[in-house]
Amino acid sequence: MNPHHLHNQLHKHSFFEICYVLEGQGVYLDDGTQYALETGTLFCSRPEIWHQIRS
Repeated sequence: MNPHHLHNQLHKHSFFEICYVLEGQGVYLDDGTQYALETGTLFCSRPEIWHQIRS
């Protein structure tokens, strides 16, 4: 875990990406829609869709 990780850049890629929030809160941006993240959230980024994770 990186305690200084704040967010990643808006990006997309050619594969599915599965993420699980171990602890904390944040926001997931997927194709222009924001979703709240919290401990225990599981989500999937789809291929070729712009997305970003902010903690």
